[in-house]
Amino acid sequence: MIDGVKISFYSESIVKDLLSLNVSVFDRLEANTGEISFPKIAEYRTLRFKISESHRVEITGSLHKYWRGENYSTFTCNDLQQTITDLCLKFNINSLEARLHNLEFGVNVSPHFNPYEFCRGLIAFKDESFSKFKTEGKQKIQIGFECCKNQYTVKVYDKGKQYFKSENILRYEVRVSKMEFLKSTGVYFLSDLTNPDYLNRLGEKLDEIFSELIICDKVKTSELSKTDLKIYTQCKNPKEWESFTPKQRCERKKQFNEIIDRFGETHWKETTAKLINEKWRMLLSRNSKSGYDLTDLKKSERVLFDCLDNTSIHTHHTKHEKRFCKSCGRDISQQKKGSVFCSESIFGKEAKRCRNLDSNPRNNFQNREQRIYGGLNLFEVNQFLK
Repeated sequence: MIDGVKISFYSESIVKDLLSLNVSVFDRLEANTGEISFPKIAEYRTLRFKISESHRVEITGSLHKYWRGENYSTFTCNDLQQTITDLCLKFNINSLEARLHNLEFGVNVSPHFNPYEFCRGLIAFKDESFSKFKTEGKQKIQIGFECCKNQYTVKVYDKGKQYFKSENILRYEVRVSKMEFLKSTGVYFLSDLTNPDYLNRLGEKLDEIFSELIICDKVKTSELSKTDLKIYTQCKNPKEWESFTPKQRCERKKQFNEIIDRFGETHWKETTAKLINEKWRMLLSRNSKSGYDLTDLKKSERVLFDCLDNTSIHTHHTKHEKRFCKSCGRDISQQKKGSVFCSESIFGKEAKRCRNLDSNPRNNFQNREQRIYGGLNLFEVNQFLK
């Protein structure tokens, strides 16, 4: 769902918060003077902290890896909410004020076909061809392809190959480098990533971008007419898409897709598009379980997905309406009527975090206002006091 992020916020206690977790905070030393300078740097689990003199803090890294230690497993909406809750409590972050600067969102799906073979069929995205995408480190392995635009990058790669897994794991993601690209979704702050409506809009954005990908399929060229063969051959060449005018791209895309629909042998793009849509819906479901991967063309898994979907649709017809924690989204239907947070008596000390996530932003705001304005008066009052 959500992977890499870059967020910023202001904190006067961040160094203290890090040190309380036994995290080393490194100062920069000026080479000429030997004086300590900013920014200060710290690393906690998979996240990197950059602290400026003005108390501005930047956190970059993978939320998925932070929570699970890797990012090839399933990472649900509930997992995401718990991750953000954990961060906000540990580092006194007001999620309503923590601004997003980079955001990586996507899904891992398990197709019945080889993910890397599918990636090799990628031709272009709009007016640009794809470039090779390799792993980091000394021994770089090509695992897929990416297409870089001004405000975002589209990546499609074999995550199973990346982590030497035997199962098929296809990763499709969009890495946003300028949040202006997501203006239509309304996602700007860390708190927005806990809102199912905003997450649903990100899912729609994923579907929209995937539909724009030009992906080749195997066809029996002997069955094509001369005109169709000429179009198919031309559209298989990534460089052709870079030379097309907008009008030509629109026409060729329509013609190429019609050829694939009629004569394609695998229809992998259609299958993958369906997997992506279903997986995002499953991740958003309150009933979704961590570690579950939705795999296409398996009857048992389709039945499970349908059950999850139907449960959410018919919940309001049940005699006892289900209720969920306002902070983490956990089912709290078994608690007394009127409960809005997890009960500490049922879920243990961890439940206290849920109440704190709701109350801390208000308390922090009030304390900050008190510090700034608490000592200010419109006029001197000492002369009136006896």
